[in-house]
Parts: sequence; C-alpha cells; structure tokens
Amino acid sequence: MVSFWEESLALLRTRLNEHSITTWITPMVCEEVTDTRVVFTVPNNFFISWIKDNYLKIISDSICQITGKELFIDIRSREDHSIPDDSFSDLSNQTPTQNDIAEHIKKLNINPKYTFESFVVGSCNQFAHAAARSVSEQLGKSYNPLFIYGGVGLGKTHLMSAVGYAVATSDRSKNIVFVTSEEFTNEMINALRFDQMVNFRKKYRDLDLLMIDDIQFLSGKERTQEEFFHTFNSIYESSKQIILTSDRFPGDIPDIEQRLRSRFSWGLIADIGKPDLETKVAILKRKSFEDNFILPDDVAYFLAGQVESNIRELVGYLIRVIAMSTLQGIPVSVNLSKIALREILHRNTRTITVDDIISNVAKSFNVKPSDIKSKKKHKLYSLPRQVGMYLSRNLTELSYPEIGSAFGGKDHSTVVYAAKKIEKKIELDNSFRNLIEAIRKDITEI
Repeated sequence: MVSFWEESLALLRTRLNEHSITTWITPMVCEEVTDTRVVFTVPNNFFISWIKDNYLKIISDSICQITGKELFIDIRSREDHSIPDDSFSDLSNQTPTQNDIAEHIKKLNINPKYTFESFVVGSCNQFAHAAARSVSEQLGKSYNPLFIYGGVGLGKTHLMSAVGYAVATSDRSKNIVFVTSEEFTNEMINALRFDQMVNFRKKYRDLDLLMIDDIQFLSGKERTQEEFFHTFNSIYESSKQIILTSDRFPGDIPDIEQRLRSRFSWGLIADIGKPDLETKVAILKRKSFEDNFILPDDVAYFLAGQVESNIRELVGYLIRVIAMSTLQGIPVSVNLSKIALREILHRNTRTITVDDIISNVAKSFNVKPSDIKSKKKHKLYSLPRQVGMYLSRNLTELSYPEIGSAFGGKDHSTVVYAAKKIEKKIELDNSFRNLIEAIRKDITEI
C-alpha cells in the first residue's frame, strides 16, 4: 500500500508544482486500499473540498496509471475521526476558508476553472505551459515579461489565468491585476476624464503581477501606449512580473510603438500552435469528465476532426451534442453528433482559397483578377490587391510568404504592409469598413 502511494506521489510531482504537492498532496495519508477504492485521510474538511475541486482528477489519473485500474477515491477528515494531527495544526489554523479563496479569485477577475490542472498539455502548447508554470513559481525572476501569442481559442487566456490562480491561492498578499487591453484603456480614459490619474497609476504600478489579455488591441491607441510604456517600466524595474497575450507575434502587431515592441521581447516569447488530433481528443475527454459525462471515443475523434484549431469552438460543439443527448434522452453517438451539428458542419464544409478572395475582390472593384496579381502599381489595382491580401490573412491559414506567392510572387513585407494599411483604413473610414464586410460576406456565404 505504501509503495503504491509513493509511486503515485512520484508521478504527481511531475504533474504539479511543488507548492501544490507540499500544501495539498503530501498531507494526504493513505489508510486503506481495496480492489475498488482507496481511502485517504486529510487534516480537515476544507482539505476535502479543496482537493475534490482542484486535484481529484489528476490524483485519480495518476493512481490509475500506477495500479492499472480506476479506484474510487474516498477522502475523510482526521478532524471528524478525532485523529490527532499535530504536524498540520498550524496549516489548518492559517488556511482560509474555501469561500474566502473563491471570493478572492472572483475579485481578481480570474476564472477559477482556468487552472494548470485543467489545462491539457500537448506538443502545440508544451513550451508555453512550461514557461507559465515557471513564472508562477518565480515571479519576476524567471521570464519577464512572458509574452504568449497564438490564434483565437487556443488557450492563451487559460494559461495566463492559471498563473494568476496559482499565485493568488498560494499567497493572498500578492497584489495582482488581470485585465484586457480594452479594460486598461477604458480605465485610463475615465481616470483622465475625472482627474484620477494618480490613483490609476498607483493601481497599475504597485503590483506583484500584471496580466493584460489581447495586448494587440493597444494598436493605434497612442495615449494608452504611452501610459502602458511607463507602467511596464515601473513594474519591470521593481522586478515584478508582467504577462501579456496576443493573437500575433509582437513584430506583427500594427501601429505599436517600437519601444513597446522592444520591451515585449525582453523576456520570453512563447507561441501556442494548432492542437493535433490527440490533444483535441484529450481536451474533449477532460471537459466531458468535468461535466460528469462519459464521451465515447468515436464521438471524441469525430468532434475533434471537425475543428482545425479553435478550442472554444470545439468545446462548444461538445456542449451542443451533450445538450441534445440530455434533452432528447438519446445516447451520444456519431450519428447524433452529426444531427446536432448539421447546420454548423454545413457552413464549414467550404474551404476558402486565395483565388476565391481575389475573384470576389476583383468583382467588387471592377477589375480583373489578373490585374490584382500583376505588378501594376496604379491605385486602381494596388488598393484591391491590398484588400485581397488583408482578407487572405484573415480568412485563410496561409502565412505571409504563401499569400505573397499567391498574389503573383509578392514578398513577405509587401503582404505585411498591405494588411496593416487596410486595418488602419478600416478603423478610420466607416464606408470602407462596410465595403470590406460586404466583400467578406460574399466570400464566406454559401
């Protein structure tokens, strides 16, 4: 019995940080093991709630891997059974209640479901996950700033929230702020409006951990960039931690001051790529387990095959299938999944190509597709060419060089310039924005 739990602990040490192991796992004492269950005792009832909410799945998986079978985890309080536990008396007295911790997390605007334990690690995100873990254990010392970038719905916000959650639950004295770039901008505008910049700066510069989601939306906001520049310097020079996320590499964010781009690269830039099939299946399995639902393997692989990269979209498909199964009282199957997702899958069957985009853009601007691909520099052709490049960047998975090649052999920098120019024009010109949206609709409509 001792050997089995020691082996399980060794495995858990590879999956959890040392703080989690020391605070929550090692106080668990294995009292009894049968063919169907394992009984643990812990210092008090709070431990039971916290372990069940945060670590039960990973403990169960580790035990299953060691024993080769799934065992029911029965956790009991030594408090209730009058078992003395002097070694943990100080921890019990100092441990805040579960409601206190939940309220603390809520005030920080951190999603309590976004933890390291609930994050599925695959080859696409392993590096970013390891970097985030390291930062959570060594604020301001490991990688500063940590800049995480990747496409929509790949887990950037989850990882950043996991750092905040780990720090907040291990040390509630840490001063943490988690905001989107839009929230940061709006707060600054209101501070300017009501002459509260002193308070604003105190809030954002006297921190242990600053996390800003979707930093790319500072693009073009000169006054906000100026304020963030000084905020960044203040936190960094105090050896405190900064974490930023973006949907693109720092060098690809348009209309960002060079001095900010430089600072984004001071620490570590970690990308999250597209998940492979196995990772998507693992995510579906984890989500269904959390919802107390058994997902058949064939359904998991079917759903994983319907989404190329967006994990939020993938989980949305799962929720839709489970909802139909529950409401209609029908077991989940591949056939039921096809029925539940019929309209969505029908919309997604068409793959948009660069030729589709060029054809629609040419029609809208009353030019020939060959003119768009040509080297003609007249505005009559250069503007639709830039629009085509911009839309190709947004509606396809092609890289800048691949797009340039499809537009008659243009180089990478030409495509980057075109995308930035059209983005700027869309921001400033409402009629032009409407034109682009109309073209986009024509391209994506079936």
